[in-house]
Amino acid sequence: MNDFTEAIKDLAQAKLLCPDQDDCQRLHDQYKVDKELAQRIATVMENAESLAGKEYIDFLLNALQGKIPQALSEVAAGKPTIADAKKAPRYCQHAVKPEEAKKLGEILKGQADLVLYFNVHDGMRTLVQSLEYNSECLDLLMELIIDNEQLTDDF
Repeated sequence: MNDFTEAIKDLAQAKLLCPDQDDCQRLHDQYKVDKELAQRIATVMENAESLAGKEYIDFLLNALQGKIPQALSEVAAGKPTIADAKKAPRYCQHAVKPEEAKKLGEILKGQADLVLYFNVHDGMRTLVQSLEYNSECLDLLMELIIDNEQLTDDF
């Protein structure tokens, strides 16, 4: 939060020094919006235990990201090899089942704080990578991105 405050102060000074520059005001306004969002995310994360549906989201993301073994072969596999550790991170290791996509959509629908929580825990990245396996989450992704202005900007 301190970085946002310092940047806003610097942009206020820049606006005084160069009043004809529109970029200073635009960036100043954008940093204010970003600071408010960061504060909102921090508040949501502090109160995450009270979010309805949080347990299911945590379970589903852990399962999709491969943190919960899906088969005996995965239990026996153990840790990733050194070569695998150097690769770009994989956020989704398994396909999303239709019932999982439906339940996730019901939980996230109209819950802005829960969508923020979901996104902070790499939920959107996981859903996007799940498209490599099947398209069960495509409609959910489109709804979430269209309904949430910040996610629209991020994508």
